Amino acid sequence: MSVLVNSLIPTIPKLDGTNYHEWVFDIKMIAIRAGTWDVLSGKAAISESEDDIQEWEKLDRDALTMIGLTVARSELGHIRECKTSNEMWRALAAAYAQSSRANRIALRQQLNRVALVENQVQEYANQIGDIAARLRAMGVEFKDPDEVDVLIMNLPNTWANVASSLMFRPGDLTVKEVVAVLLKEEFQRKYEETHALTGVRMGARAKKPGPTRKCDDGKGAYIERRTCYRCRQAGHIATNCPEPQPVALDSSNIKSKDKSAGIAEIGRGSDDVLRIYNL
Repeated sequence: MSVLVNSLIPTIPKLDGTNYHEWVFDIKMIAIRAGTWDVLSGKAAISESEDDIQEWEKLDRDALTMIGLTVARSELGHIRECKTSNEMWRALAAAYAQSSRANRIALRQQLNRVALVENQVQEYANQIGDIAARLRAMGVEFKDPDEVDVLIMNLPNTWANVASSLMFRPGDLTVKEVVAVLLKEEFQRKYEETHALTGVRMGARAKKPGPTRKCDDGKGAYIERRTCYRCRQAGHIATNCPEPQPVALDSSNIKSKDKSAGIAEIGRGSDDVLRIYNL
């Protein structure tokens, strides 16, 4: 076997009795890359030619080694007495590939428990697709519409509007179409969430008071915190008030007998400014 193939073998999870279908796929991929798949699967029978026999035996040894190194020790009893890689292959298939009722029920239960985690649509679709493939490998008839139904049925309540839209869409739906709709919805939700957070931050910055300017008197008071005693409005002082100034009375028109009493005046625009003139 090539250096590349040898480096790939340790990366395969060992067959432990619960991962047969995943193990079969991994071994098939490596065997095809190594050129041993035809011998391993039994497609290439041993030839009568001496040269062909030697080549076949070399490929068979490579495939046999590949299987032996990727089977857990607890499962070696199924292949210990096998002489060829194809014998090993068939022995393991006989032990694990049968479609027993218990295996079918266990996989269907797993299928019903797959749940969509927010922002992980692709992982959700991959889990359902993997279990569906395992059911098909066991000989269970699990067609594309069945997988579509599970993809829609297992959506959480927060995706109820999307599920309803898909359920009542006319015509047949494929798995790819459903996954595309879910991915689009996921993208839209991420976009809205991001912009909503941005809006909150901008709003918080807008509410934060900016720098204030001190009054001309230099006492350190801030205009924004002062209230004009003339118009009762905040943001300025009486010196800068837009309200008219109080009207002063002409003392020349007041009789002498009234001067001793004095004059009281209330300024315009205010009910609490009282000025006394002693005339």
